Amino acid sequence: MGKLLIADFYKLCFFKINSIFLKNKKMAKRKKQEREINIPEKDKKNKRQKSRKNHAAAPSHTKGYYRFSRQFPSLTDSGGYRDNTVFINSPDTKKRRRWKYAALFAVVFIISFAAAATCFSISKLPPEEESTLASEETAAETAQGSAAVYLSGEVLSYSSVESLAQSLSLQGFDSVIIEFKDASGYIYFTPQTSVSDEALTKASSDAAEVVSDFQELGFKVYAAFSCFADDIYARNNSDAAAFIMTEEGSGSLTSVKTLWYDTSADSHAWVSPYSYIVMEYLEDLLTETANTGVDGIILTGVVLPEGTDQADLLFDTRSDDDETTVNEQMAAFVSSVISDLTCEIGVEISAENIAAASVSGQIPDIFLTGCDYLAADMRLSLLPDNTVLGDNTYIIPSDSPYEFTSALTDVILDFMTENECSFEILPILEQTDNLAKQLSALNEKGIYSYAVYEENGE
Repeated sequence: MGKLLIADFYKLCFFKINSIFLKNKKMAKRKKQEREINIPEKDKKNKRQKSRKNHAAAPSHTKGYYRFSRQFPSLTDSGGYRDNTVFINSPDTKKRRRWKYAALFAVVFIISFAAAATCFSISKLPPEEESTLASEETAAETAQGSAAVYLSGEVLSYSSVESLAQSLSLQGFDSVIIEFKDASGYIYFTPQTSVSDEALTKASSDAAEVVSDFQELGFKVYAAFSCFADDIYARNNSDAAAFIMTEEGSGSLTSVKTLWYDTSADSHAWVSPYSYIVMEYLEDLLTETANTGVDGIILTGVVLPEGTDQADLLFDTRSDDDETTVNEQMAAFVSSVISDLTCEIGVEISAENIAAASVSGQIPDIFLTGCDYLAADMRLSLLPDNTVLGDNTYIIPSDSPYEFTSALTDVILDFMTENECSFEILPILEQTDNLAKQLSALNEKGIYSYAVYEENGE
């Protein structure tokens, strides 16, 4: 139908141009015949003479002008004056006028045709292409994510954070994640809850003021809070710590219960998620952390490091008939914290834990807590060689940053879809040469916010 309309449009334009030429030709011929038949030569001469007597000659009628003009024919009388009426109706002038009209019509025709063709093409655009274009525009508008940086809890003792905030802003960061309690057990703010003097060694009384200063400078502030990984509390409260049985002695070995330390790079002791005293202690500290005015809290130390045999862990506070695993018990604690606190709550899990879940097909318990953020630690330097992710093995993950990050994100998204999880993914990355490649992989999955682990923001 569109092709027929365009063809008819071409025909109409052709006939229109042809009719203009024919009409002009017939009119010129008819006027010439009328002049020859109806107007005697003597009358025409008298008319010209009368005109010259009543009107002064215009500059364009002088002999001097026509000699320098290439546009005018020599239609003058013996005195050097030109009759404009004869000039205007001369065949050459009419011919030039017809060509001008034809050129103008051609320009109008080309513009009209281009506009018609464009409108026709747009009207025939498939609906799916229109929706794709609209979705791409929407994605471009919402692609602006948040860039956060991890800072040591010592920042909470700074008298001023203005220079630090300016430096971070120039680097493109708009959020900070500050340690309020680390895995060593140090607390970086001064709580009302009763804690050991050792835990308060690095505490600051200005935490709320520092949080407010960052927020006034346009930053969002999140608190990183280590829950069950706590060296100081485990050492000072042996009845609330995690233990394992080890063999000691020579000759005849004796089984001894010793404090358990995880296999992480810094190797931390853990406290019992089965202890009501521990959970009350953590809940009180988390409430006070929220009261400092932070925008959210990211809980760390709520998933055992991959490779831990949970069956080997012993807890004095665990009843014999309690069959919940350690990770299930910690996930239950996180769910209760989320229901009690009003600020946003995120949870941290390592890429190694997610990779192991992709092999077993068992979703990590922490995914089902109802958290607002899943802080997925994707720092490649922390991953072991020959990391298995689904059906693929990455001999050295840092050698394939784009591929590994993309595959790991797919695993998280699949778990979310299968279990109807609604949390946002907050990847934790490193400020290395692989950062750009990892961000590219995340952006392709629709993830634009991220956090960079960078001690003190330097």
